[in-house]
This record gives sequence, C-alpha cells and structure tokens, in this order.
Amino acid sequence: MSNSELLRYAVALCEHCRTKVVCGKIFEQITSKLEVQAAAEVIVDVITLDFFPEIIGTMKDCLGQLSRAREEVEMMLDDGYERRPESGDIIESDEDSEGNLR
Repeated sequence: MSNSELLRYAVALCEHCRTKVVCGKIFEQITSKLEVQAAAEVIVDVITLDFFPEIIGTMKDCLGQLSRAREEVEMMLDDGYERRPESGDIIESDEDSEGNLR
C-alpha cells in the first residue's frame, strides 16, 4: 500500500474516532510496516488536518500510543507548529492566548 493510500485510510478512520487515543492506536497499526520517517509524515499529515483538533483528548494522548515514530512526529511538529506546552496540541493561527478563535 502506498503512503497516499495509507494517508487516505488514516483520514477516513480518524474522522470517525471519538478520542485521540484511538487515533494514536490507528496510526500505530497502519504505519507499522513503514520506515520511521515515512510513518511520521503520514501521522503529521493527519494530525494537521482541520478535523483533528475537534477529536476528544490531547496530542499527548495520541502520541502516547506510538512506539516507533513518536520522537520523529514530535520533532516534525515542534519544527513546523506552535504547540501548547501542557497538552502538546497545535495552536491554530487564529487563536488567542486562551484558545478562543478570533
């Protein structure tokens, strides 16, 4: 299965998840046969989509389910996004300091 197929599969599954813990378990399963860098890219592509912040839980809940790609995902998110220290969640560009959308 190609990375683009895995990405579509991960998006389709995670869009219907209630919690980020379940998303993390899905990421762990569907990226298990990929190299760490490729797995991290697929995971970050899903995490940065518009629907992901609406899923119950924190980024730490999601990433806690990853065994192989966690560090790589953390580095990619730290390099490209501003994140909340307590939860690890990505701060959207149109949020104020309290998380309210402007």
